[in-house]
Amino acid sequence: MTIPQQLTAYTPAGGPARGFGIVLSWMPRAYLRVDAAYDVYYDITADGIHRRDLNAIRLHDDLLADQPASLNLDRTSGGRYLTRVQCAGDAHVYIHDDVIVVRNREIYRLDLQSLPERYASDVKVLDAMLRSWRWLAVRGPYVK
Repeated sequence: MTIPQQLTAYTPAGGPARGFGIVLSWMPRAYLRVDAAYDVYYDITADGIHRRDLNAIRLHDDLLADQPASLNLDRTSGGRYLTRVQCAGDAHVYIHDDVIVVRNREIYRLDLQSLPERYASDVKVLDAMLRSWRWLAVRGPYVK
């Protein structure tokens, strides 16, 4: 994937680097998170993972809307989920535009968190990165 030139991606300081984050705005807070993880759960589909996400949201926050759609990421099927959430104690409504693709039991996610007034510009970054996505074989001394 290609990160647009004007942006910088950051990896977490501790632990293994499974992905990165891009801050689109500090105030109001908007960011794009990209990560990959191995799934150990039973429901290993994009829709199943999204259902678990929704259950976690409902524990503490208000789920205002959820729009699922099918998506292909470089010829691999998955889902794109547009979710509106209001966090407890926060007046803002947040939009999560979450792309989930499962490949070989690995979960690939691109999650944009934005606000309604920023979403039209922020989603352009997500869409550009989705268009640039390519699956590449890992090569190295440990691969035969």
